[in-house]
Amino acid sequence: MAWLSADESGPPTGEFAKWRSGWFKLAEYHGRNVPDVDARIQALIDLWRVPVPGNWQRTIDPQLLGPSYRRGDINAPHSGEHRIEQQMLADPISDVRCMGAMVVDGINAMPLVRDAAGGRNANVEADVLLLLSDDVGEYRLALLEVKHGANNPWYAAVENLLQMKLLSANQEQRRLFHERGRVARLDEDLPVVGLVVAPSAYYQSPGQRKAAVPPAQRLHKQFRNDIGIDLHLATWDAAARTVTPH
Repeated sequence: MAWLSADESGPPTGEFAKWRSGWFKLAEYHGRNVPDVDARIQALIDLWRVPVPGNWQRTIDPQLLGPSYRRGDINAPHSGEHRIEQQMLADPISDVRCMGAMVVDGINAMPLVRDAAGGRNANVEADVLLLLSDDVGEYRLALLEVKHGANNPWYAAVENLLQMKLLSANQEQRRLFHERGRVARLDEDLPVVGLVVAPSAYYQSPGQRKAAVPPAQRLHKQFRNDIGIDLHLATWDAAARTVTPH
């Protein structure tokens, strides 16, 4: 695909940075509508099937074992995405429901790679990682890309897909909540759901955002069918503290 050509993959900062830039090239576009949706989806499937290159895998840092809200604005979270993250992670966290399950533990600003290209120019970070428990006590992870005013649902879906790829390829990081120890017994490897989470108004905003919802849902459906990856658009209700399917 032209999107993945080496000449247009960003600065030459290593194998991982080049691979990462391919995802964002497929996320970005101009105009109201996502162009070449089917070709972009196929290119993303092809990218998913490529092993992650370079020396990128990150271990569980001690900083991830402390408070749930990890950003520097804890005393006055910035409006928008940080506010949503704070609302979601505030005590009692067990009051939060995510896709019908109870939230048992969680953190935000979850780094998924080491400084693979030097500095933060190849950084990938998940907004929120949650540990969920359903009605019969089965646990799973939820990897969230939180949106409020930035980008559009297609772009967010590709961001979340990249994060899912990295988490799925790093078993040690998937054991974060084993190390945090809020739950005594967890299965060795927990299933993961990837969610783009935003207020309902985000998806209904006229123009590019509203138009990007159906292509993002097509992307999710294709990955569920072809790859078996569980991905969804979801809505955050601050008053109810719930994440529900969009």
